[in-house]
Amino acid sequence: GDWHLALAAYNSGENRIRRAMRRTRRTTYWALARTRYIPNETRNYVPKFLAGLIIAKHPEVFGFVDIDYLKPLRFEVVSLPRGMSLRYAAKLAGISLKKIVSLNSEFPRLYTPPGKGHLLRLPPGTVPGFLKRLARAPKEPYPATGRYRVRPGDTFGTIARRFGVSLQSLMDLNAHINPKRLKIGSQILLPIPRKRERNKSVVAKTKSKHRKFAFNHTVVPGENVWMISRRYGVSAEDILSLNGLSASTPIYPGKRLRIRR
Repeated sequence: GDWHLALAAYNSGENRIRRAMRRTRRTTYWALARTRYIPNETRNYVPKFLAGLIIAKHPEVFGFVDIDYLKPLRFEVVSLPRGMSLRYAAKLAGISLKKIVSLNSEFPRLYTPPGKGHLLRLPPGTVPGFLKRLARAPKEPYPATGRYRVRPGDTFGTIARRFGVSLQSLMDLNAHINPKRLKIGSQILLPIPRKRERNKSVVAKTKSKHRKFAFNHTVVPGENVWMISRRYGVSAEDILSLNGLSASTPIYPGKRLRIRR
């Protein structure tokens, strides 16, 4: 019920503001800001925001004159039946990717969320053609995903390398997360890589003998059996069975595991 507290929570996190209020018994931001429970960044953020708001409402009072204001964006809105890339949406609308990005800046990684009902902005007059082409167009394959819980030391780069996926696709699926603020224990979406093409000679050998081939994998820090199974497209149960392990057996960096696929 207090906009100042809401601004502080936006900057430093709702739970931190709640804890500070609970510990200090202060009920307003200005009283809370005089305690040691508010970070300096947040202590300065709220008054800076308010100052910017006042200046924006009365720029001439503060010496801002002859301002060349941008014209308001003109657009129409369409409800999407499924998630899609902005590149595909631009193609269906018959406009440039740059144009559709400028109207939908909330998708910095060029993907709308999966599922139906999300709103997409399009230039005026393009919606009928977009819907007509969308009804006839083949369904764009949306990246298949799994989930991964962030561990200490993780970055998007290390996660992408660990699972053999592209950094861009990983960030596309997690555009709502600041890559510099990955929280330990939080879950992110993980693209499931397509099966890698095997060496032709291996494939020929496998086909001729009608059996799977095996190899060794050396465990690296942060890995578990589930991660390794997803990486190679095999089941975790197969890895456990092949290596004589149980689901409760810990694995440590440097351990060699036999993988069969």
